[in-house]
Amino acid sequence: MSDNLLQRAQKTYESGLVLFNQKKYIDAMEHFLKSVDQIPEAAFELGKMYHSGFGVKQNYERVLYWYQEAGERGDGRALNNLGIMYAQGDGVRTDPNTAEEYFRCSGEKGCAAGYYNLGMMYETGTGVSRNRERALQWYRLAAENGYEAAQKKVKELEA
Repeated sequence: MSDNLLQRAQKTYESGLVLFNQKKYIDAMEHFLKSVDQIPEAAFELGKMYHSGFGVKQNYERVLYWYQEAGERGDGRALNNLGIMYAQGDGVRTDPNTAEEYFRCSGEKGCAAGYYNLGMMYETGTGVSRNRERALQWYRLAAENGYEAAQKKVKELEA
């Protein structure tokens, strides 16, 4: 891919973010679709739009497609959102094992929220056996990666 093509795609993506923040969702979607082949983050934004119904009718098939596309291309936020969907049965069948795997992969891709959500699963026993030590392990990883809520949980559980 030429640098020029990548630069144009990046500008298109960034314009899409501006349009999204201005609540010009249809225009934002057009920009994300134009840049998605070169900019993996655009796939995450498309998934988010279909998940929340921003400018489009909520469509879980499209949500899964775009989040999986983004996740396969390294976007930890998309993997975390997939984990949440499977943990809560949001548009998919509840599947704690799948949720746990997505959360783990999310953290490995640099999304501390994935580690935090693993901690929550183990602290509350949601889909897994309740295990305070494992919860603390995941919260610590999230905290080490700057996740503020996890820092509070570590202090709380170590008290």
